Amino acid sequence: MESEISRKVRELKTIKREISRLSKEVRNLRTQSNIIEKEIIEYLHRTNQPGIRCNGMVILRDAKEERVRKKKVESERDGMIVLRSNGIHASQADTKRILNEVLEAVRGEKKPKEKLTIT
Repeated sequence: MESEISRKVRELKTIKREISRLSKEVRNLRTQSNIIEKEIIEYLHRTNQPGIRCNGMVILRDAKEERVRKKKVESERDGMIVLRSNGIHASQADTKRILNEVLEAVRGEKKPKEKLTIT
């Protein structure tokens, strides 16, 4: 039984190493992909074309909105401003407490989960 656990621990360690290696590889590939996309978009802007046809594919420039992530301090400040502008006039501490309660309610409840720590 103990040898089976030892084998499973070694296998788990190998899997975690491979996940880490693949994560780094995916990160590098995403970076390369983003650089190439920017270069193609710049080309389309320079040539004033909406898209190109290449190797049997059609590549179109598309405008899309994305949200820029706020810093935690900015997010809290803006949330407190929204609460105050909607009639919740409390002290700074109470407004912050109410905001934290709302954010916690949106996240959902925490459930315990057992996890292994490998050192």
